[in-house]
Amino acid sequence: MCYGENKRSDNEKPESKEVAENTTLANNSCSREVYLQTLIAYIKENHLKHFIRVIIDMGSQRSYISKFTARKMKLKGLGEECVNHGLFGGIEHTEAHQRYRINLSNVDGSYNFELDALDEKKICASLPKMNDAHCLNQLKDMGILISDVAINERSCLYEKNPGEIHLLIGADYAGKLLTGNIKHLSGSLVAVQTHLGWTVMGKSDIINTNKSSSLLVLSLHVNNAKISDLWNLDSLGIKEDSAKRTKTETQELALEHFRETVSRDNTGRYKVNLPWLDGHPPLRDNKEFAQKRLKHTVKSLKSKNRLNEYQEVFNQWENEGIIEQINPVKINPEGLGIHYLPHRAVFKDNSTTKVRPVFDGSAKTRNSVSINECIEKGPNLIEMIPAILNRFRWGKIGVISDIKQAFLQIALNESDRDVIQFMWWKDGDPQNIVIDTVGSYLAYHAAPFYLQQF
Repeated sequence: MCYGENKRSDNEKPESKEVAENTTLANNSCSREVYLQTLIAYIKENHLKHFIRVIIDMGSQRSYISKFTARKMKLKGLGEECVNHGLFGGIEHTEAHQRYRINLSNVDGSYNFELDALDEKKICASLPKMNDAHCLNQLKDMGILISDVAINERSCLYEKNPGEIHLLIGADYAGKLLTGNIKHLSGSLVAVQTHLGWTVMGKSDIINTNKSSSLLVLSLHVNNAKISDLWNLDSLGIKEDSAKRTKTETQELALEHFRETVSRDNTGRYKVNLPWLDGHPPLRDNKEFAQKRLKHTVKSLKSKNRLNEYQEVFNQWENEGIIEQINPVKINPEGLGIHYLPHRAVFKDNSTTKVRPVFDGSAKTRNSVSINECIEKGPNLIEMIPAILNRFRWGKIGVISDIKQAFLQIALNESDRDVIQFMWWKDGDPQNIVIDTVGSYLAYHAAPFYLQQF
């Protein structure tokens, strides 16, 4: 004992003690891709009908639907159930779930199925689609169609990521769906037929070259409580917009997407992907809306006696590879996963192109979004005009040039062409309908930004 140590000055303030402890565990691994039984099916309720990604999981005793899907489909709850969940390590916890009755069908509507499912906020992490080219060719030779690969995942209901799973069919219903038809593919992959469509499961022979890194961080921070923290918005995770993604960051992301997707085809044309916005709402089937717009366009052209000129533009574009006709047999039933672009005629008699089609990327119905609302438009190029004009005045001689049909020179990759199709009545005859896909970037508000990069 040290005498006198208990004497302290009245003016002396207690020190603020702060304890911080951090634990970090990192793991980096590379392995073969393992595919689970995923497929795409129709969910129907209250006159609503949507695609959703489904996983069949024999290891689950119950079936589950995401709360997001239940809310979007306006499902009516049948009651609440308390379920005891048993997890890894013997951990158990009881959770209350709302129970719903769900109507499902396969993509062509030939099989309908009803099941009860419990709601869950998030069923599982986003799952990759099968991308084993060798096995896909095997399936093609067998005449087997994998709906999870054939249908564009962006046409499905999703909240943030198109790869999300929103319905889990457990062992309580999975047995009823199996047909008993199984095909063995290369390696450990197996194709299993269900009444909702074919699925593929097993380990692929292709080694996943993308290294999978996992990082576990545990941080324990203890600080003396401050009264002011009770009204500090930052402590609640609420920040001003300026603290979120800035305009410059958004532009950099658009540029990064451009650099990652740009390529050139064998004719020298540049090809890019659409710069989809993160978490954009799904595009709806707008076939009926596009047909009404087409009827109005044809009527206007006939009244002006310009129908043949309009037809000639499409013929020229087809010869130049800007558009291409689609075989109706290859189109999904009812236009599933397809978005149509309405178009109209613009007349300029004093121009070399007196009549030209203009595609409306901003067209939408009352309860849907346009394709322009789903893609990033890039930086505002209008802000660059004053600087360009000033530079133009520096020299004694100014040179101006024009690129012929500039927007038509930027091609779109095939993966995005299912949302840029359009309809046309050949020779103005409604019975002679032709469905084409636009292979260029002429319809979107991101086109000026992409054109400027070249």
